[in-house]
Amino acid sequence: MILVFSGTKEGNAVIEKLVLQGEDVFASFSTDFGLETIGDLSKHKDDKCGRIITNNKKVGLTEISELIEKYNIDIIIDATHPFAVNISKNAMQAAATKGVKYIRFERQECPFCKKRNIYYSADFKESAELIENFYGNVLLTIGVNKLKEYGNIISDKNKEVYVKILPTAESIEKALKCGVNIKQIIAFYGFWSKDLLKAFINEKLIKTIVSKQSGFSGGEDEKIIAASETGCNLIIVKRPDIKYDNICCDLSKLLKMIRHSGKIAQE
Repeated sequence: MILVFSGTKEGNAVIEKLVLQGEDVFASFSTDFGLETIGDLSKHKDDKCGRIITNNKKVGLTEISELIEKYNIDIIIDATHPFAVNISKNAMQAAATKGVKYIRFERQECPFCKKRNIYYSADFKESAELIENFYGNVLLTIGVNKLKEYGNIISDKNKEVYVKILPTAESIEKALKCGVNIKQIIAFYGFWSKDLLKAFINEKLIKTIVSKQSGFSGGEDEKIIAASETGCNLIIVKRPDIKYDNICCDLSKLLKMIRHSGKIAQE
């Protein structure tokens, strides 16, 4: 059985491809919402498809090791978000300890943009400090887990600050605990196209956007275009520097890597 850590479009595409090819998959997500993103795939009845077992709870090193033993896992595919540092480190360590193959399925990065209104910060704290240098309204598109780093920005009476988060009760509750008001919350699933983002920038007079370095599939390129066309400042928080084992950015190449491990038959 193959253990896939998902929660991203890329991870879900991997799960679907493997299951449809007849491979048994243990699909792990950290939340109920992540599990919902694979829709009815977990309920399929086609005998030609592989079996799928799902998990919607966060797992640590011990739990991953137990999953490897319980389900006879021989390959781990880590297709989590680039900022999901802990799960990636634990997955690599568990794989090394248990002697199973680990493959990091990484979303493709956007090229660095050198335009004058595009800024790159080393971490969330640094991006919050950068905002202090800019006037005007702010849109935070960094999720809820790091909102506490922006407490001074969120409470700044001289700016209108908006936070784009997932439309879940958990996300809204976390945002409120960080001092965000209901009127500041934009609950939306998925990334915005450049046109939608430009409309919001113009409507709310946004002068600065903060985003994670989320790659093409995370809409990073759309944000760069929108910022370039509106003159809005865009601060991009760089991905954590993790030394992954066996990185792959292409689904077809990933399947070849799995075939070479003897897991799935040739198509």
